[in-house]
Amino acid sequence: MSWRSIQSAFWIAALVAATASTAQSPAPTPAPLGKMVDLGGYRIHLYCTGSGKQTVMLSPGGGDFSFAWYLVQQRLQNSARVCSYDRGGSAWSDPGPQPLTLRQEAYELELALKLSGEKGPYILAGHSIGGLVVRTFAEGYPDETSGIVLVDAPSPDGTMG
Repeated sequence: MSWRSIQSAFWIAALVAATASTAQSPAPTPAPLGKMVDLGGYRIHLYCTGSGKQTVMLSPGGGDFSFAWYLVQQRLQNSARVCSYDRGGSAWSDPGPQPLTLRQEAYELELALKLSGEKGPYILAGHSIGGLVVRTFAEGYPDETSGIVLVDAPSPDGTMG
């Protein structure tokens, strides 16, 4: 066997060993920033920070998670209680009842806030599809809503796609 063949075999073996060791140790899943609220068989991730007389509830856009609001939440927490969440089946939240409609998500959000001891009425802020969620929340829970902020939210009368 030639020196070049031995050298090639060594590098192939080293590459296989490195690939195998990487494949055996997946990256650890990061811990949730907030708490997991049990809604009766499934859990929703709710992340609340800050303190103040008013609570601001941040609803993520489609395909986004609670941490999409992280910088906003950090800024607001100096003057208000601020909460963000992951909708069912997203980020740290477990999948819940399907299909996940706007009413179901608003119900889960209201229940998670209540079970975790957060106090309303809430200022609701929703980005994109989250805007439809907060509108649905306000419609279903008017006594728990003190205001709505919409960020690039579609009209409920608009068409999708």
